[in-house]
Amino acid sequence: MIAAPLVLAFRAHAERARRSKRRQRRSDRAETGLLPPKWPRRVLLLDVETTADERQDLLFGCYRYCRWTADGRLECVEEGFFHGDDLELRDPEGLTCLRATVAGMVPDVGADVDNPIQCLSRTEFLERVFYRAAVEGQCMVAGFNLPFDLSRLALRWGAARGKNRGAITFELWDYAEKPGRRREHRFRPRLQIRHLDSKRAFIWFGKRKGGGGADRDEAGRRFRGRFLDLKTIVFALTDRAHSLDSACRAFGVEGKATAHDHGRITPEYVAYNRQDARATAALLEAVRAEFDRHPIALWPDRAYSPASIAKAYLTAMGIRAPAVRFAAVPPEVLGYAMASYYGGRAEARIRLTPVPVVTVDFTSMYPTVHTLMGLGRHLTAKSLRVRDATEEVRALLAAVTVDRVFDPTFWSELAWFAEVEPEDDILPVRAQYSGPHQSYGIGVNHLTADRPLWCAGPDVVASILLTGKVPTIRRAIRLEPAGQQAGLTPVKLRGEVPIDPRDGDIFRRIVEERARVKARRDWSDTERERLQLALKVVANSGSYGIAAELNREELAAGTCARLRVYGLDRPFACEAEAPEDPGPFHFPPMAALATAGARLMLALLERCVTDAGGTYAFCDTDSMAIVATETGGLVSCANGPHVNPEGDAAVCALSVAEVEAIRQRFASLNPYDPAAIRGSILRVTDAHVGETGAIISRSCYVISAKRYTFFECQGEALTVLDPSEHGLGHLLNPLATTRSATEEAAEDGKRWMAEVWRVIVRRALGENVSDPAWFAEPAVTRLAVTSTQEARTLNRTARGKRRRAVTFRPFTFILAAHVAPIDVPAGVDRERFRLVAPFMKDAAQWTRARWTDLFSGNQFSVTTKAIQAVDIVRIKSIADVVGEYADHPEPKSAGGDGAPCDRRTRGLLERRHVVLADHVYIGKESNELEAVQADGIQDLDEVLQVYHDARNARALAWVKSMPRAEVARRLGVSERTVQRIRTEKRRLSPRMRARILEARVRGASARTEET
Repeated sequence: MIAAPLVLAFRAHAERARRSKRRQRRSDRAETGLLPPKWPRRVLLLDVETTADERQDLLFGCYRYCRWTADGRLECVEEGFFHGDDLELRDPEGLTCLRATVAGMVPDVGADVDNPIQCLSRTEFLERVFYRAAVEGQCMVAGFNLPFDLSRLALRWGAARGKNRGAITFELWDYAEKPGRRREHRFRPRLQIRHLDSKRAFIWFGKRKGGGGADRDEAGRRFRGRFLDLKTIVFALTDRAHSLDSACRAFGVEGKATAHDHGRITPEYVAYNRQDARATAALLEAVRAEFDRHPIALWPDRAYSPASIAKAYLTAMGIRAPAVRFAAVPPEVLGYAMASYYGGRAEARIRLTPVPVVTVDFTSMYPTVHTLMGLGRHLTAKSLRVRDATEEVRALLAAVTVDRVFDPTFWSELAWFAEVEPEDDILPVRAQYSGPHQSYGIGVNHLTADRPLWCAGPDVVASILLTGKVPTIRRAIRLEPAGQQAGLTPVKLRGEVPIDPRDGDIFRRIVEERARVKARRDWSDTERERLQLALKVVANSGSYGIAAELNREELAAGTCARLRVYGLDRPFACEAEAPEDPGPFHFPPMAALATAGARLMLALLERCVTDAGGTYAFCDTDSMAIVATETGGLVSCANGPHVNPEGDAAVCALSVAEVEAIRQRFASLNPYDPAAIRGSILRVTDAHVGETGAIISRSCYVISAKRYTFFECQGEALTVLDPSEHGLGHLLNPLATTRSATEEAAEDGKRWMAEVWRVIVRRALGENVSDPAWFAEPAVTRLAVTSTQEARTLNRTARGKRRRAVTFRPFTFILAAHVAPIDVPAGVDRERFRLVAPFMKDAAQWTRARWTDLFSGNQFSVTTKAIQAVDIVRIKSIADVVGEYADHPEPKSAGGDGAPCDRRTRGLLERRHVVLADHVYIGKESNELEAVQADGIQDLDEVLQVYHDARNARALAWVKSMPRAEVARRLGVSERTVQRIRTEKRRLSPRMRARILEARVRGASARTEET
């Protein structure tokens, strides 16, 4: 099995110094007030409607040019519509309808302004409105899902070059060079957009020729534009993905209207578009009112995520970046910590077997362990000292007991890292798990390795709790904070909750205040919900997320960054085309300790459950479903350690009283003020609490990690409770698309997944259930074209047709099919075959359209039925996906026979025994991992940054170039060992690599002397 620990890859010193100076200049400008204001005085709001065909070209759109009033309201100065330049040719009747409808509208403007509503062409709009407002007037351009709207305005597009590689550049303006020929207006800036994920994108104006004053902002910097995607800032404020309609509901404003005939210009459709623009303006007002309650120096168009807000609060408190304060910490230590960093623990323990459970979760898991371990002192410390703690850690581990771990003072001693020699210890591992169903993931396994690994202190303690033996510690280092940095300043979170970084742990205080806010009844539900949500965002992102931030940068084609990589081994140099730069508050020790603390908390809960004779069905980051009934007893379960009266294997279910006793035991680890959070930090989830407050056991069915549901049976009725969307959420809703070709029915969004789980559970209970009719519909995913490569491939389908300047644009929505593995065309690599098609809302059209392979550009027809034809590909139906989903394996676990879990494995699972064969050093997973999880357009290998030690390549090349017997003689090893090194069946350890390189140098010296 090959492990993939994370590593730190620092750029060359000169490049790091330049970046540090730029950050310092930005900080100085912020402190001296030289930055432009958060909110420009004027705002240009956009909302477009497109054709309903595959191109999704601009049909028409509505704009509102507004100004902010003194009381924070948007006053509309000018309102208008714009349409595609070729609309008169494409749809003359539609253009006539648009103009007539607009002419009859009453201007929706301020009382002191009397501007008629305009109806402009795209060119007129960009020249008269957009350029004057967004470039010359330097106003803010806002919209919901803004990259889509802006890309509809473009004439042409292409791939950005140089330092902006990876972005897409759009040409917006042109001029008539001579009759019948137009050229790009090179004295106007191009628009550039870099896609990050489904909720975020960077948008800016590129450089232009002859810029003049319009290229400079109020601070004298080159003006790059102000673009605010409301989809992004709503995500940053709420930590939830929203549509325009759901965002309006969340912020209490009038939402969008309903359109029943997209793509055809009618008076109703024009009114629908105008209402969308109004809803966007109302949402912007509400978002500004909420955002301005945060006393932070953060531009709204730079609030890309909840972590952005958390970082801005830490900056407002005067907390300086750890990389600056802790510059004395050796980079080797940071590399050890990064190699110790893993995500949350998620696993299935009882598989494909319905069992009764009571689910419990921890209160604010990451802030809680952050507080218990005293990491708040590290956050505000003046400096950090690294010292050897080998003997101290060995003595600490020798005295570990369950009771000791329940002592809060013990947790304050866990801020250390140890070099461990794994020998059947239970430790986290990130690996490509071998077996019949290979899978990349993170597990907590019995681990054996022929080389030492670095682990965080809480993970080592968790191993002792779960195995009963102390791992072999080669050495350990402890990070000790010293002093308190100067300049710390109190702030009021959301303008209401005072937080003083000088008075103890920041995140403990935030969690306490959140509990007090939730308990208040003198506030409205809306105000209470928004304040507690703001506190949650800062606590969770600040205590963990920002410490692990790494930002991937695509370099210009043919260029590489020189890096120095720190991890498990000695540091080495390498080059990378897409280096990852640490965020401003990136600090691997805090990130690694926070997640390790969460895994220790789950390990302690697991130990309590097993000591009581019980087990669990699944655990997920901060929760665990404990097998339990009202009175306890045996529950039938394959591979269980007990036998029930019927002679079947069974597991022991705890009683509700025993679960409550375990829950109460965690009260000793409550680090919070009892007046705010009383009792245990372990609580029973709402789904298991009845109306009277009594704990209720629910039936649970688990397929694999993160794929589970709760249900209850009443006679013949089966009700699914809170069905998991993991593995299904990326699919288009087949109920909505089959019922309506134009509108996705919101009420069906959850119902179809609940129906899928209802079919799965009924079959697990032994019932003979027929597939619903809509199970025969294709399983397709809606994706956005976010790269020029994808767009160009789609445009190959226009061969033989008269092509326009722009066909398929970036940020156009497309459909991605899920191809049945056995039905891939002959001679095609399954890993390089992705079928996509233009986005169509009518499901009936999906099997009638021609689909394009993104890699080859070849086109195919598709079907969901078995068929043999050269140009027809069978794609998966909902039934196919459900069939695979229903028995998805758990490769990081093993069945009762010790073999890796496959699709047929059911009942009680156990941890796999993992033997590491080699290591591959990787960076943090890319944002494109979202597309991989949706079975979309990327391969996992394409989105992971792998760092290769060039010394290995040199050593291996020498071994392969010399006679085997000669290499064996020089190295003092057997010829068989040399052969295994040549075929890369043996890992090249640092010691062996050093011997090879030394022999290589000696050989070169000898040849030189002979010469």
